[in-house]
Amino acid sequence: MELLFLFLLIIILYIYFGYPAILIVLGFLRKSKPSNKENRPPQVTLVITAHNEGRIIRQKIENSLSLDYPKDKLEIIVASDGSTDDTDEVVAEYENRGVILDQLAARRGKTAAQNGAVAKSSGEVIVFSDANAMYARDAVKKLVRNFDDKTVGCVCGELKYTNSWESMAGKGENLYWKYEKFLKRKESQISSLLGVTGSIYAVRRSLYVPLEDHSISDFVEPLEIVRNGYRVIYEPEAISFEKASVDMKTEFKRKIRIVARSIRGLFGEKELLNIFKYGIFSIQLISHKLMRWTVPLLLICLFVTNLLLWDSGNMCKILLIFQALLYLGALVGCVFELAGSKIKLFYIPYYFSMVNLAALIGWFKYLTGKKEVIWETMRK
Repeated sequence: MELLFLFLLIIILYIYFGYPAILIVLGFLRKSKPSNKENRPPQVTLVITAHNEGRIIRQKIENSLSLDYPKDKLEIIVASDGSTDDTDEVVAEYENRGVILDQLAARRGKTAAQNGAVAKSSGEVIVFSDANAMYARDAVKKLVRNFDDKTVGCVCGELKYTNSWESMAGKGENLYWKYEKFLKRKESQISSLLGVTGSIYAVRRSLYVPLEDHSISDFVEPLEIVRNGYRVIYEPEAISFEKASVDMKTEFKRKIRIVARSIRGLFGEKELLNIFKYGIFSIQLISHKLMRWTVPLLLICLFVTNLLLWDSGNMCKILLIFQALLYLGALVGCVFELAGSKIKLFYIPYYFSMVNLAALIGWFKYLTGKKEVIWETMRK
């Protein structure tokens, strides 16, 4: 029992601390920087996916039209996924300014909308964005400059939250995102990213692979590009701004959907888990994604074995008390959020527990065969 407890503890510590430490060490040994050249700007198509975004689509289009990129080299397509509000009408107002409306008559999901827009695009590079993501003026320019490197097939920009301290969900997500951005920088430096930020990433059109409607495009598309021998890199100077989730309930639903679809996507690309063929990238994929998603199961087993080892010494007692306080803090954080209070002490255990509970439910959805195709706009 002691060995099982120690094994579980080591695995959890590796996932959150050991793996980042390995990335830091490898970063000193194997450096790969994005290109800073800005040669001939390629023809770019900006694909904006939207479903019932009438409240914000005008702002997004104006933001896109104001980008610092040659107007004759920037095509803008709004892929409307069966919108039933005034989204399509607003987009149609911009037809005389070159904005193209690509309508799906029936709602099929974000990936299907992207597939359709890419089929109609004319750009050498496709930039994918969401309707609620506002770009810095030079974002597209900073993204596409990296394609001067012929080994690069996909580039991910940086997402910044504009309201991260307005809610407990925003606070937790902001800290979580800082941790994720650190991992992204190191993984890009060493090998390739494992996934991209859905609101700001670019792909060589020649490498784009149409995906099934249920696929999570910002995870599976980069995996396809790596499998085809190209790199996926991080460009922190290409910035997109959007709002964080307004509450934990909203964020919880979003995390469940992401994990369930990502697990399905990963096992659809299971060849990439072969470390003998894909080396460091496979280790990254196993450590950052697959093992991270198993943390809720590991935590349950750790707590149970720790409980059974209560009489095995003071260290076991201390660790069990620590775990109990962690989950109690999460419960208190939940109560405070429901009461409309924001206490910094509790949002970390609350967000940590929420993320892992979402992963557990995500596994359940995957194992029971439930496929989620459509997406709901979570941030406004």
